[in-house]
Amino acid sequence: MRKSVSIPLLIVPALLVMAAGVLWGLVIRAEQVNAAREAVLRERTDSCAEAARVLSGLDSLYREQLRMDPAPAYDSLAVRMRETYAYSVAYRERARCIPSICPLAMGTFRLTARFGTRQDPIDGDGRMHDGLDLACPQGNPVHVTADGVVSFIDSDIFGYGNCIIVDHGYGYQTRYAHLSVIRTSENIRLKRGDVIGETGVSGRATGPHLHYEVILNGETVDPEDYINEKL
Repeated sequence: MRKSVSIPLLIVPALLVMAAGVLWGLVIRAEQVNAAREAVLRERTDSCAEAARVLSGLDSLYREQLRMDPAPAYDSLAVRMRETYAYSVAYRERARCIPSICPLAMGTFRLTARFGTRQDPIDGDGRMHDGLDLACPQGNPVHVTADGVVSFIDSDIFGYGNCIIVDHGYGYQTRYAHLSVIRTSENIRLKRGDVIGETGVSGRATGPHLHYEVILNGETVDPEDYINEKL
């Protein structure tokens, strides 16, 4: 009596055929991917070669112009280089002369009065306040806010007290008032950040603080518009 073939044995050939089909599909897909990759590489190579040809043509044209009359090209380049260098030097010099830092170290003071009209803390009258009041303990170092030259030092017990004015050029001046100690002299050239004094309560003041002003072309302006940090 002949035995019947089991169902699992019949499935094996079908699985082999399916596996062969999958493998063949993967081979075809790999060939397609390789063909596409080669096409991209050929396109990039052709683009690079075209760019090289264009650059070579431009270089040849420029060399031909130089061979025919080199003086104008070199003269024009030299002029542009001198103009660019002079502009960069002037820009850096002017930037150093703009009062852009806070005169006291951040975190060592409290802003008690801003630029603008206010009620005077001593007599109660309303009047213009021409700068910032930065309250702090006496002896806090005061830093000049831009490069410049000390143009004026004064001591007025009924006004600014011990006071320093620095001329920064380009129409800029700064005033530092109510100091306890002055650590500079007139006509001294300063660099931004140099210590010029210490905070105090000299002159017409109710407590230790720094009164700081920025003056542009003879008119006081809001110092907060120039300080590069938020007070």
